[in-house]
Amino acid sequence: MNAALANEEDSRCSETRIRKLSLPCCAPESSPALQTPLQRAINLLEEVDELSRDATGAIVAQSGTKDSGAILVENGRICWAMAPGMKQRLTEVLQHQVSPPIPKARIEELYRVCVKKGRPLGETLISAGLISPNDLRRALRQHTAEAIAIMGENSTSSRFLPHNGRGYEAAFTFSTGALLCSLGALKNSILATKANQRLHMTLPETCTGVVYLRDQGASPTPLAMAGEHEFQVGEIQQLAAWSSSMLDISGALGDSTQFMAASDSKGQAIGFWQEDRLLFTARCPDKSALARVFMGANSR
Repeated sequence: MNAALANEEDSRCSETRIRKLSLPCCAPESSPALQTPLQRAINLLEEVDELSRDATGAIVAQSGTKDSGAILVENGRICWAMAPGMKQRLTEVLQHQVSPPIPKARIEELYRVCVKKGRPLGETLISAGLISPNDLRRALRQHTAEAIAIMGENSTSSRFLPHNGRGYEAAFTFSTGALLCSLGALKNSILATKANQRLHMTLPETCTGVVYLRDQGASPTPLAMAGEHEFQVGEIQQLAAWSSSMLDISGALGDSTQFMAASDSKGQAIGFWQEDRLLFTARCPDKSALARVFMGANSR
């Protein structure tokens, strides 16, 4: 990977990077969720995974007797999240979807127009040529992930309230695994950018995968994924635990193998390898696709 890209200023997401990467991580250093424990958000995301595939409603979090946020769910996918202190954060994330950032005054001006005409802010920004639909999706994904982290930090209990409403576009809803990767990337945005590009360059279109930050003494942190519709939080954690243990066993036996392969219970081919602190995993429909992953993993 080009060293200049790896060291690029992580608080801005240029249009070129947006085309190449699906990773939503802009202005990470100012995120109110930066220091929140990942496990708190994982607990809430797992609650979403436990719902039925067609579940529609809201997971409402509470701190004592007061509501401390909500996760809106439609057809089993997350479409929005609300948490205290996040009102201005979406504006900031939207600003940094392009480089140079959109002036805050310009966004505030368009927001007033939206309120007057009853139009969504994101749609208005797209119409004005300030962001693309992909930019909007990235911003919504990051804001939603951060709000869930804040909810997890401030809540002591939660409950699911079903309803029959529909209306979110599928392109602007997210899997729990995608949001977990967004939070992991927030913790180390520069390394996550590198990991995300490497993962997408290595995997064929028929394969899915997750890349983790693996530091000694800590659980692997998911940084990026390919094929987000295929992964839930539990799958991401199981894949990390399984691949990590296999690599540890291999190392303990003195095996210097850089790439390992196996099959899961569904007969899919699984490959995993480590590059410095990054643990890469790939799930492929057959061995021929996994062979292409092997070639890509060894093409550095």
